Amino acid sequence: MAPEGDAGWGFETMYLLTAKEATTLDIDRMRAQLGTMGGSVLVVGDSRVARVRLHSERPDLAIVYGLRRGTVSRGTVENMDLLSAGEREERAADLLGVPVSALDEASVPEARVPVAIGESPRVPFAVVAVVVGSGIVEAFRAAGVTAMVPGGQGEDPSTGELLAAIEAACADAVVLLPNDPNVRLAAVQAATLAHGTAVHVVQTRNAAEGLAAVLAADPRAEPAANAARMARAAAAIRTFVVTTAVRDAIVNGRAVKRGHAIALDPDDGLIATGPDRVRVAVDAVAVVADGAELLTIHQGADASLEEAERFAALFQAAFPALVVEIVRGGQPHHAFLVAAE
Repeated sequence: MAPEGDAGWGFETMYLLTAKEATTLDIDRMRAQLGTMGGSVLVVGDSRVARVRLHSERPDLAIVYGLRRGTVSRGTVENMDLLSAGEREERAADLLGVPVSALDEASVPEARVPVAIGESPRVPFAVVAVVVGSGIVEAFRAAGVTAMVPGGQGEDPSTGELLAAIEAACADAVVLLPNDPNVRLAAVQAATLAHGTAVHVVQTRNAAEGLAAVLAADPRAEPAANAARMARAAAAIRTFVVTTAVRDAIVNGRAVKRGHAIALDPDDGLIATGPDRVRVAVDAVAVVADGAELLTIHQGADASLEEAERFAALFQAAFPALVVEIVRGGQPHHAFLVAAE
């Protein structure tokens, strides 16, 4: 469906806006003002940093609007009218600047060594994250993460691997994002053992919380305050994963059948279960999406785009005011990683 008031899709303009020094962002006011420029307006963030998206015929006005209020970064402008319906759907894989050709499983780092982002001199602040999945790797890369360590379910990185990534970041202060409860202990140990770098561990439980933390980072802030800011951003979103039960079990007093889909919260609490993982995902969203404006679906390696589109369509029909985005995450084990914010 085209944006209201448009004859077509127009231009999709997206950017990250950081407030000017000693100023703040008024999210509600921005949303209303941008709404006069186009449709499908999304403004998510806080008084310091916001993510902006809208469809309009004048992307230059939206960009100038941002520049007058702060620093615009990671901006993209796409002429949606030049895309076919199928191409617009496929563009869901490119919402974070990731080329579709780069999202196959072959692009997942195979070696269990830190993935460093370029060669640079020592910097005051950097973020190090544990990641898995080709699309998620590229999302963290686009968000400016300095070094990443491959890791996931059953393949947790060691303390030594985390230390190597901290060194690769080449920073005076580092925020370390474990993105998995099983990596918390190793992350704390790595922070204790690091020499010459002040390491602050933000106990993110999955990649969606990690991305929220990265987008909230303010490199100009004092490191401890910055880590606290990132922790608040991670805690502010609601997430769950959809995976498959490997055996019959009783979870939280509910029977789960082997082979059925299960939706789990970040602490592995059962939210929903059933034979159809798309329906399970929709049931789980109904629990976490109250008051949310944006739902991001990270499509896993074993989930098809058709499944993700079906999921998005079902929930969009139930909650038409909610903006739903599909991102090709490529993560193993979890068909969907879903974040509501």
